[in-house]
Amino acid sequence: VHTGFDGDDAVWASEYRLLCGEAGVDPVQGFDKIGFGRILDDEENGSFCTDDELRDLVQQLTGNERRAETQAPSDEPRENGWTHVETLASTPVAKPLETHQDR
Repeated sequence: VHTGFDGDDAVWASEYRLLCGEAGVDPVQGFDKIGFGRILDDEENGSFCTDDELRDLVQQLTGNERRAETQAPSDEPRENGWTHVETLASTPVAKPLETHQDR
């Protein structure tokens, strides 16, 4: 799932390092939730996403997650009508893709 990026792994790795540098983020550690939110809200940096784009991404991600499960979760909405997507606070939300060369 991606939005607005059409390059290959090498181009993404370069773009990721630039994003990290601009945000003052260690590329190995990746973005935390707050830092990730900042780059999505910054209309000047080229990583801006509208609320509609983010909703589409969440729907795609939760759809992929549901297909991967052996039993479908309840279709009942949670928390103000939104389906809750859990992430660990210590888990980076954006990291470079691992390539065969990295292994």
